Amino acid sequence: MITPRLALWVSAMLLLVTSAFASSLTPSELAAAPHSHLKKEVRLNRVTCIDDPKGSIVCVAQARGKLLKIDAVSIGGMTTPDTVQRLTEYCQGTANLANNDCSFSVSFIPQSAERVLAETDEGSLPVVTLFAQEIDLARGGQ
Repeated sequence: MITPRLALWVSAMLLLVTSAFASSLTPSELAAAPHSHLKKEVRLNRVTCIDDPKGSIVCVAQARGKLLKIDAVSIGGMTTPDTVQRLTEYCQGTANLANNDCSFSVSFIPQSAERVLAETDEGSLPVVTLFAQEIDLARGGQ
């Protein structure tokens, strides 16, 4: 039998669980206002990630004339062993930034952000970098 107290408890738990999941953002939305997402869980679909030989996980995406870069210290505990293997075996180093097999959906909590201008052959490119302790990856960038 469902009592009013049980119904209230179930409603509260559903609200708590659904509010715990972050909504997905586009790279453009995140690059436009990175500081408003600090210390909050962020999810992005279809970003290219590599295992950087300098010791971090780096993910990048184009964002309306800007480059969005995520620099994480480690891989999160929600990442499956198969995904970790894919990243560490096939997505090593910056040469793989153009590798379609290195596309992932990611979830992370940015701790800080910076904006810089990078000089390229085509001119200056704004780069928005978000720094995170850890990042969770899911294969396929879905």
